[in-house]
Amino acid sequence: MPDQEKIEPGKFADTAAQKILDLTEKTRAVRKIRNSQILTAIFGTIGFAMFISGMNQLLTSIPPLMSLVFGTVLMIIAGVFIQKLTK
Repeated sequence: MPDQEKIEPGKFADTAAQKILDLTEKTRAVRKIRNSQILTAIFGTIGFAMFISGMNQLLTSIPPLMSLVFGTVLMIIAGVFIQKLTK
């Protein structure tokens, strides 16, 4: 193992992500998709819809009162985040 480079523990995720990006960005199809705002918007919209659908399926097992409490807590957290963004 003397050929392997030493990676700091805190930088491991960054290094791995950069290597994956370097590997995938070399293909022509990935570069074409990344340069197209329309395709990016479509992929983002489909991903968001799939996320919402998954959350809907996950939350159907929660009783209605708990759902109201959970939703209220999430709205409070979102409000705090928005206040921090505007400061």
